[in-house]
Amino acid sequence: MAQSRIKWRQQDYLQLGKAVKEFNRKIERLEALEDKTYLPSKINYQDTKENITTRSELKRILNSLRRFKREGAEDIYETQAGEKITNWERKELAIQSRIASSRLKNELKALNRPLDNGFSRVQMGSQRNREIEAKLNKIKKIENLKGYEFDRLRSQLKNWGSSDYEMKKAIVYRDNYMRELQKYSHLDNYDALMKQLKNLSNPIKFYEFMSRNELTVDLTYQSDQFYTQEAFNSFVEELGINIEIDSVIEDNE
Repeated sequence: MAQSRIKWRQQDYLQLGKAVKEFNRKIERLEALEDKTYLPSKINYQDTKENITTRSELKRILNSLRRFKREGAEDIYETQAGEKITNWERKELAIQSRIASSRLKNELKALNRPLDNGFSRVQMGSQRNREIEAKLNKIKKIENLKGYEFDRLRSQLKNWGSSDYEMKKAIVYRDNYMRELQKYSHLDNYDALMKQLKNLSNPIKFYEFMSRNELTVDLTYQSDQFYTQEAFNSFVEELGINIEIDSVIEDNE
């Protein structure tokens, strides 16, 4: 079942505001002590709120911030490579690593699953499986990374390990795809296409709809295309949308 975008309620604002305030208050108390350079940075409420796209991600963020209130969460932990972080961040990185690894493994399975033609996407030349395997190996080695490499993976895991990762990707995909299609606004059947696509307000459902065809889902391919009226009609039909017969006749005259 596809996730839906969060509809913020007054209670949500209050809960997030309180959690951020309490998190930052503890950071400020600890920063007053010496040798606390390993502490996490304070949280900006507005940036945090704007980065949350689903209710499940709001819940994850709230739980994460609240865990920092626990006694000993601020205690130092040293990785095998000698990087110093708090016990709280160590546990949060472990949670984010599990979320990211699970999602990547599921994507890898999907890439190796046979399609209607009997071949998997990997067999058809997709390189995504190599990217996934490289990420999985990198995540496993977080304890052995240091300096820039450790900081970079730590930052990436905040993105990869969010519960709304797929929603965020789908939002960008939908916005870019809709913008790309504007170049066909002068063609017949454009309005019919837009009517159908605008009904798919959930970005994940939009992506799933476009994924029914290998060519229609590929945004890079679409950005390189400049359809004639006839080719655009075929594109719209491939999406299962009825086209105006007149436009086909006129294009063939």
